[in-house]
Amino acid sequence: LKASAAEVTVSKEERIKQVHHLFILDCSGSMTYQLGQIRTDLYNKISTLMKPEDSVTIVWFSSRGECGILVEDFRLKSNISLTQLRTLIERELHPRGLTAFKDPLVESKKIIARVSAKNKDVVHSLFFLTDGHDNQYSEKEILSSISELKPLLVSAAIIEYGYYCNRKLLSEMSMEV
Repeated sequence: LKASAAEVTVSKEERIKQVHHLFILDCSGSMTYQLGQIRTDLYNKISTLMKPEDSVTIVWFSSRGECGILVEDFRLKSNISLTQLRTLIERELHPRGLTAFKDPLVESKKIIARVSAKNKDVVHSLFFLTDGHDNQYSEKEILSSISELKPLLVSAAIIEYGYYCNRKLLSEMSMEV
């Protein structure tokens, strides 16, 4: 089948104007040896990925009920703001507690709602970085939580650090989203 030029042309109004990059980072105790690399990778990814109109949110997590927002809907205005973000990443992302995947996924849905309320044209991209096994929630609860994010995202990456991840669960999360 051949498509006409009119059928495949995307108007300027339909092009993506702003991407909200949402990073979810495992800061559990098992991340002690991985967090240095994750901090470096996170900073490098943000500094090369983001266009001036894009924004970033960074969520950390550890045990059940322990997750937090490092920055929400943050925009890079200059090299100074990039340096400030790097300082914040270095200072605040440190290992603590156990591993609970569900809480940051639930929080991410709320964050996406807040960011979307401010800008209806924004699209959301998710990066989930971990080295471990969730030891707080069932796989069913985790998959249900990520399933709720699926219609809100244009892209997602589930990223494994280290060699001891629950690869089966991470694969199922990837397939679900």
